[in-house]
Amino acid sequence: MKSEVFKIVRRVLPNVIYMSLWSQLSIWLISICGDTDAVARLGALGRLGQLFVVFSTFAAVVFIPRFARLPAQRTLLLKRYWQTLILVISAGAACVGFVALFPQAALWILGNQYRGLVDEVILQAICSLIWFIVGIAYNLSASRGMVIRPEVNIPLQILGQGCLVALMNLNTVKGFCG
Repeated sequence: MKSEVFKIVRRVLPNVIYMSLWSQLSIWLISICGDTDAVARLGALGRLGQLFVVFSTFAAVVFIPRFARLPAQRTLLLKRYWQTLILVISAGAACVGFVALFPQAALWILGNQYRGLVDEVILQAICSLIWFIVGIAYNLSASRGMVIRPEVNIPLQILGQGCLVALMNLNTVKGFCG
């Protein structure tokens, strides 16, 4: 059992390290391509995205351990996997819907200097939801020992990010969020 756990940890650890470093990459990119105001706006919008941390923590405490303990029955695992993702998507979509309907309420939390970021706050909510869904899907899979090999996953992520950098206008917060 101990060797199986270490086998999974060895596969997960490079992805965890990469994701820790990647989160800093966005600030670095916009600081090179934009200005200090853009960095401040991106940081403020990122704080709103942290609201999904509450949901992530709840999922990590409630859903992931229960999913990990399910019997190894393919149909049951798939059913619970999709049920969990549908629940997560529904709850997240409700949050995004609230932000889309009342963007000024979300911006009020940040302060008056950010009240003009209406489109950006909606984009940030959508991006945060996508990351939340990806995180839950990854954690559900990892809890059952199904992890994409880091030597495949990390280069694919870098390639995808490189394509996005080439396609997006990183001189503005809206271009960076979109």
